Amino acid sequence: MNINYKRVYLTIVIFFLFLMSVTSAEEINLELVGNIGELDGNNIPVSNSVISKGNPVASEDFTVVHFADIHMGMPQRLFAGEETPDEKREFFAEGILAANQLDPSHSLILVTGDLVEYNEEEYFDDFWNGIFSINNCTERVLCVPGNHDRRTKAIIDSNGSIIDDLEEYNERVEPLLPERKNYLSDDFNDYSIEVGDYMFIGLDSLSDYDAYYLTWGQFFDPTPESFGLNDTQIDALKELDRNKPKIIFMHHPAIRCTSVDDENPDGTGLPQSEPGGNDGCIAFNRVQFIDYCEDYNVKLVISGHTHQSHIIDSAGTPFFANELLLNEFPLNEFPLFVQTQSLAKHSEYFAPGYRTIEFKEGDIFIQQPVELTLERPTMISGSLSCPADLNAYDSEGRHTGPSSGKIDRNIPDSFYFSGYTVTLYDTTNYSAPETILLYNTGEEYVFEIRANFSENELNSVEEQHFNFTIKQRSDSGTTEVFYEFVPLTKNTVATIPINLTTQKYEMMIDTDDDGTIDETKEPDSIQTIIIGSTGVSNLESSSGSSWINFTWTNPSDPDFSRTEIYLNGIFQTNTSAEYFNATGLEPETSYTIGTHTVDIYGNVNETWVNATAVTKTIPEEKGAHRGGKGKGSARIIPAEPAPASNEMEEPEEGDESLRDVRNVDISPEEAEPAENLMDSEIPTATEEPATSETEGAAEEKKIPGFQIAFAISGLLAVLYLLRKQ
Repeated sequence: MNINYKRVYLTIVIFFLFLMSVTSAEEINLELVGNIGELDGNNIPVSNSVISKGNPVASEDFTVVHFADIHMGMPQRLFAGEETPDEKREFFAEGILAANQLDPSHSLILVTGDLVEYNEEEYFDDFWNGIFSINNCTERVLCVPGNHDRRTKAIIDSNGSIIDDLEEYNERVEPLLPERKNYLSDDFNDYSIEVGDYMFIGLDSLSDYDAYYLTWGQFFDPTPESFGLNDTQIDALKELDRNKPKIIFMHHPAIRCTSVDDENPDGTGLPQSEPGGNDGCIAFNRVQFIDYCEDYNVKLVISGHTHQSHIIDSAGTPFFANELLLNEFPLNEFPLFVQTQSLAKHSEYFAPGYRTIEFKEGDIFIQQPVELTLERPTMISGSLSCPADLNAYDSEGRHTGPSSGKIDRNIPDSFYFSGYTVTLYDTTNYSAPETILLYNTGEEYVFEIRANFSENELNSVEEQHFNFTIKQRSDSGTTEVFYEFVPLTKNTVATIPINLTTQKYEMMIDTDDDGTIDETKEPDSIQTIIIGSTGVSNLESSSGSSWINFTWTNPSDPDFSRTEIYLNGIFQTNTSAEYFNATGLEPETSYTIGTHTVDIYGNVNETWVNATAVTKTIPEEKGAHRGGKGKGSARIIPAEPAPASNEMEEPEEGDESLRDVRNVDISPEEAEPAENLMDSEIPTATEEPATSETEGAAEEKKIPGFQIAFAISGLLAVLYLLRKQ
């Protein structure tokens, strides 16, 4: 046989070049990766994440922290259960503590509007005091305005026009923004900033479009649309480099989950009517903006306003509605529209929280939001109501508080908020105390109260009075110490040594600031709320092949409020009921439920009460699960079982944890196997148990079937050519 070696060599080269081109083609996927653990020592966890994969585009890795809808200050009407200004301060501080754990040179903080409830100077002072506790804040904080930042108490002026006043916002926020920003035009608060190989673009989505309407007993729209973007803004966006990867952030979303109430949808399900469109979104140029994002290499559009957490594609398809529904959805293209709940206010379905987004080796990891609680972390606080200055000193003499017309924040993990009094819309006055929060609770501190009378106060009365409250929040409970109506002269200095475990609360008072203690004062009252040791009892389970129903008995303690539910170390829900039904589970797999009880004061019993159950085998006649719909298959990937003990550990960082669990709130009597539920109730799935080789991996290597087919075809072609010789 005469072999034409040149022909054989050329054929083999072409074959392998073809294989290389196929396997190196760009592939963009979304994948849930287990990343449950602690972000820092303050019990602030890192949640599961979505990873968006593509060709590397960033020269450096960095992380974005998203704060939405902080709403500092007092609303016009404080409804039952709504957060007070003091509670918002604490939520804000918790978010900042998490941001400060990141390397300042490789992280950004995006604050997407509604910094305050209304554009009161005092409310912006509260925001300002908080934001300046962020390390290197003027180099890494990017803000855009929301509808509340431009509202006054009235919302509507005497002519019936919507009030649009950004004077306070511009005065306070402009000094925060990095000097390297580039404004898109002279008319709006729109700017861009280069971060690695990305362009971050902040847009002003303008004021309320439908701020009020008349309905039964309600004269405002609880989910208002904004005017959106005008033609000038769209034109300015089109002047930017078309191919540059872009991250856009603004207050109002451009799209929410597609609504059946939208009129005249086009083929993609996007409503075309303008103004209007999806509820709570931008009204004008909404569809044009979505088109821009698709055509100009926009990767993410990050927004708030709705106080909800969503990830949606440009066709209106949600990738998860909450933390309980998150599967792998392979994508062929961006953009994604990301919404994060309020940092400091509860909504119907979402606790306060923030989101982190990691840009790593060209991939984008969109973390599920981290939910915050006032039950942790541990903290010491002091709150003062009077014409005086509140100061704190640590064991090294570092100071937090007023100093020569400025604010010192020298104590690590400390926060200072000034006191204020505002007049609400109904003409009543509201006063917020001067407050210092201290989160490094291993330290020894001294609170100092130093008189600071104005000239008018000095002339009007020789003696004032002050009220002072100390709070110690530990893992075992909360203690509040109250001093009321303490005399204060123009030279009074009062001090109180304090740490997390202090039980002697003697205030030392120097009435004339000569360094001599003239009198001491014991607290007027002390309130201690101890977290009880009682957890749930009689924790039992029943199971099917893809569901487990857990039942228990709640404590008889009258202070019992609810039970926190965890499954394999992942928080699921709060419930006051005595059951929890977990569905969408893998067959023949063990799952551990962990429970903490919480009292009416918000104190958490840290003792775990756990139980482990195993799902049953699927009968052979049932067959396999149906495959997913859309652009790829949704998959539910199980986790290794968590330890069933009172020392239930959170999974280590990178651990492949429970991929997806849906909580269906039904009674034990109504519970039925998940495989009997409708498709709309249970996400379709393909079974793929985790293995030791795949556990903890951030991505999974896949060899599509068409590549294997081409490889076999190519090999047969080579053999055929050899035979022909």
